[in-house]
Amino acid sequence: PSFHRAALAALNEYDLVLASKRHPDASDERGFFRRLGTTVITTLLRWTCGLKSRDTHGPKAWRRETVAFLLPRCRLDADLFASEAVLRAERAGLRIAELPLSLRETRHTPIPLLKRVPRVLRDLFRLRRALFAETNSFEKD
Repeated sequence: PSFHRAALAALNEYDLVLASKRHPDASDERGFFRRLGTTVITTLLRWTCGLKSRDTHGPKAWRRETVAFLLPRCRLDADLFASEAVLRAERAGLRIAELPLSLRETRHTPIPLLKRVPRVLRDLFRLRRALFAETNSFEKD
């Protein structure tokens, strides 16, 4: 609830507000492998796609016009949809705020981490290819 109140206030200045598990003031009490997975995927997104944000998979608050602009451009679903949306927001020059998230896992994830890895890696490279193909097509115009 505190994120939602803070996010609504921040939308007066920002187009997108992210709740970040990786914010310096965040409290992430998930298990070691879940935290490691977040670190690995965020690092891969930085290296391969140029991600600037600390986290892409927490709650978000969007301005309506931001959603209308960005979401139709997203091509991925499932695991990397949120990452693609944040990357597209960054690349579009939208104003993004990150707020700390306090997180404690109370149940096990319904999809085992190891089953997600191959799909995430495949989609990561599909995302990279799509983003850079679009960048190159803009540069040619």
